[in-house]
Order: sequence, then structure tokens, then C-alpha cells
Amino acid sequence: MSAPDLDELQALKKKKYMLKARQDKLGDVIRLIRKTITLKEEGSMMELDEMFEVFPEIDKAMMAEEERRWGRSEQHKESIRRAKKYTKDDWEQMRQERDALNKAMKALFQADVVAEDPRVLDIVNQQRLMIEKWHYPCSKEFFLKLTEMTSSDEMYIRVIDEGCPGLAAYIFSAAKALHAAN
Repeated sequence: MSAPDLDELQALKKKKYMLKARQDKLGDVIRLIRKTITLKEEGSMMELDEMFEVFPEIDKAMMAEEERRWGRSEQHKESIRRAKKYTKDDWEQMRQERDALNKAMKALFQADVVAEDPRVLDIVNQQRLMIEKWHYPCSKEFFLKLTEMTSSDEMYIRVIDEGCPGLAAYIFSAAKALHAAN
């Protein structure tokens, strides 16, 4: 800082930028440590590691975001409670069921079948029931709210729409039709 040709203002801005980047990185590390502590206290660390192997599209950032949004909800607590009991084979079965439903839904979407079609409603209801089976009780009303959120959030849209742009919105439309059919 004492060199005669040094632009102090530029040097300070550069240092501030570097420190801010370190602060952001440390914040990420602290959040990951906090989450890891919680998972270890709940005894589910191994199961989640296995889940990440089976579901590579889900990353720790997505898990942290879900924790932030849903962490205090009964649904999230129930999902964590159930997940503690799952083996890698359970996670694999869950992925296969999910993939089969997604493949069927994509085929109908790509064939321009309207979201209100009984075939689409059947698949979207099976998706809802899969959540009930593996995660938590999921009413049609709650499923509607869930699909509304996943069709309006870029993090979820990126995963759901991969290879099939517009699928998240289609699923939300089908969930609306399913809810209205009550």
C-alpha cells in the first residue's frame, strides 16, 4: 500500500472483492457443515450419501434450499424420518418408479395430450401417491402447491424440464386439473 505508483482505491476494491469471495465461500462451507451436523445427529448421513449416488441431479445446494423452504414443515420432518430407514436399494427403487412416471408424463406432453386428459391425470396422481409412499402424506391440495412451486422456481424447472422444456408447467396444469376434479 506504500508503493508510490499504487492506485490505493483500486487496490482496496480488489482486496474487498477477494475478501467478499472468501466470505461467500466460507458461508457455503458453514451451511454445509451445519447441514452435515444435522444429518449426523438424525443418523441419516449414510442414506443421503447413497441417495446422492442414485439421484445425481439432486445436489447439496438443492437440499439446503429445500431445508430452508420446508425444514420446519411436518412434511419435511416426515420425509427425513422415513429416509433414515431407506437402503440404497430403496433409493434405487424410488428412482426407477420416478423415472417410469416421468417417462410416461414426457411422452404424453410431447404428444400434445392436454393436461386434463384422464391419462395425464392418472400419471400425475401416481406422482402424488409416490410422494405419499416414499416421503409424506400428500393431499391433492398440497400436491398442487408443490407443483406450483416446482413450476415457478428455476432450480426445480432446470431438473424437471431437462430434455423436455415446459414439462414442469405441464405437470402443474395437470395437478390443477386433478385438484379441480375433487
